[in-house]
Amino acid sequence: MDQMVSHPKRPRTQPKPTTTDQSFPQPSNYRWVHDQSRTFAASPVHPHFLLEMAEKEQMTEKKPAMEKGQQHQEKMTDELADALNDLFVNISSMVKSELQGSNNLLELLEKMNLRVAEEYTGFGDVASGLRVFVEQLKCKSGNFDEYIQQIDTIEQQVTEFEAVISMLDKYVSLLESKVQSVYSTPPM
Repeated sequence: MDQMVSHPKRPRTQPKPTTTDQSFPQPSNYRWVHDQSRTFAASPVHPHFLLEMAEKEQMTEKKPAMEKGQQHQEKMTDELADALNDLFVNISSMVKSELQGSNNLLELLEKMNLRVAEEYTGFGDVASGLRVFVEQLKCKSGNFDEYIQQIDTIEQQVTEFEAVISMLDKYVSLLESKVQSVYSTPPM
């Protein structure tokens, strides 16, 4: 085998053998062996080994692209996580506000109930005062029952006197008309 010298500026990931004929087909089942100062073709290898080598080379070529894709995916995942976090924070603050509003309404209702209870307590006091006043009036009116009976009796007597006066008035009117008729007729 001939020794092949690699160019010092040439990257080690893509070694090319130095040959005068560029149209010479490169055997696909040969692997390139790299030494510190030379590159040469080694003996034929198993195709499985070649597939592994090709995959490794593809992985090294795709690694920056995959890293960018992973970075982009991580960035998108972070943005999604931030957006979801913001969504949950906003929903929790909305629910908190709704609960605070309901709590405020319940506190207002409680205060109104206490105020109404105080008013009804005052009305109860007034009602009990009125009940006492009515009982006092009943006691006083019991004292006036005797006077009421006397007034009823006097009223009945006045009605009887009115009837007697009416009869007397008719009788006086009749007498008066007789007296006038006696004086108005000449003696005969």
